[in-house]
Amino acid sequence: MTLTMDRYYAELEAEGGRFVEAFDGADLGATVLTCPEWTLAQLAEHVGQAHRWAAHAVTTRATGMPAFEDVPDVRLPEGAAERVDWLRAGPRRLVAAVREAGPDAPVWNWSQDHRAGFWVRRMLHETVVHRADAALTTGRPFAVDPEVAVDGLDEWLGFLSLPAMLERKPGLRAETTRTLSFVATDVGDDLAGRWSVRRGPDGVTVQRGGSDPRGADVTVQGPAADLWLVAVRRLPVADAAVEVSGDVSVLDDWLANSAF
Repeated sequence: MTLTMDRYYAELEAEGGRFVEAFDGADLGATVLTCPEWTLAQLAEHVGQAHRWAAHAVTTRATGMPAFEDVPDVRLPEGAAERVDWLRAGPRRLVAAVREAGPDAPVWNWSQDHRAGFWVRRMLHETVVHRADAALTTGRPFAVDPEVAVDGLDEWLGFLSLPAMLERKPGLRAETTRTLSFVATDVGDDLAGRWSVRRGPDGVTVQRGGSDPRGADVTVQGPAADLWLVAVRRLPVADAAVEVSGDVSVLDDWLANSAF
């Protein structure tokens, strides 16, 4: 984690409001451009359910994956005012659960960081990315603080380097080792916004805060938010404010095989 817990708490609660604003008043039956299997209503319900599921895991001190049917209050209300209250309540419920348990309390999750605080960080970035989904669908503005975006990208790259990910995404392996460099140009600490990603036969390794001394096959640089949205395939490279240098095919192959 690169932000303080108090910052994670505050950002997650604020995202509850920002997420509502991204589609409030829009046609909830509209297809989400970046997740075409969902309507905006289904996207909203998914986010609210995720907050409640994570809060339930923390509240019950789960030692294994909680059953969805055990999570209360998971249906998106039909009334507009009720929807707003429901969506805003999810982040508050999770923050309250983690504060009560303590961020270091042992709680199940699928990463290597089995602490309650994991869920605040995870749901913050889940909500921001889905806010981008809503904003891109409705044509509304989208912005995120560069420090939050840096943390979101750092989390995402960290997930892709987990050994367990190779079971789910065997395409993360590559026959020939290739290196990608991601550089955020809008953070004060130059090293904080740099990642070197090596992808080879053994999977993915990520070095934060520097560049591969042998040089990268491809470098992607730009504002942290654009880097993050490109990495999670919300923005095509051509539509993002990023500059790509080196072998573009290495980036294209990475994006194709790191998608979820």
